[in-house]
Amino acid sequence: MAEKGMVQARRGHEPAITPGRQPLLARPKRKQLFRDLHCEEILYRIKITHDKFDYPAFTKALGQSPKPGEWGDVVCPSRDADYHVHIAWKDEETLIRLQIGHYTDETEASLIPKKIVYAEECMKYLGQFFTNEHSQAHIHADFEFESGKHSRFPLPLRTTIGACKAEIDAIGLRLSEAPSGVSQVWIVQRKDGRLSAQLFADRRVIFASFSVSDDIKDLSSVIDSLTEEVRS
Repeated sequence: MAEKGMVQARRGHEPAITPGRQPLLARPKRKQLFRDLHCEEILYRIKITHDKFDYPAFTKALGQSPKPGEWGDVVCPSRDADYHVHIAWKDEETLIRLQIGHYTDETEASLIPKKIVYAEECMKYLGQFFTNEHSQAHIHADFEFESGKHSRFPLPLRTTIGACKAEIDAIGLRLSEAPSGVSQVWIVQRKDGRLSAQLFADRRVIFASFSVSDDIKDLSSVIDSLTEEVRS
């Protein structure tokens, strides 16, 4: 998985307007896109050969030219939603590895390039450097449900292994028909009622019409088929 936000509220009762100062303007509330879809992160991995990707133009546009074998990394902040994107890449001489990770933790401001590319447009932006209008991507996605979902497979499952009493609280599934491109799912059922799911998928990314929320909803439908709603 990939390696990789919240502004602390003002404390006390300081007035919004103090003598000699301009009034403080409230920051617009960010859309809870990832939170509402229960997605913690989603990462797209793309391998592309040099003849199908304009690597010199790409590195010039992002303002980084890492040496072959070294990673480059820039951050694309969101305009108004609860996530940001890391575009990471490495030139392996025979091909280029791209990782486009959508994350909900704090944005690393030092990695935002001078010419800002916003998270909402980053896939469309990347598309201009590809020869084709689409590319195949390997996807990792993490979901977390606070309550209300339970695995259809009976978890936790108590058992004895040798002399040890154990509790199986997770299950890994390989999906032979790959619904929505998903080939593997890992589900963890926690004692506090939370359910975590990690999905691995292979899907075509069409740069011009890309929507991360549509992808997340599609992947989430696979989780829905493997879980059931539980009323407390």
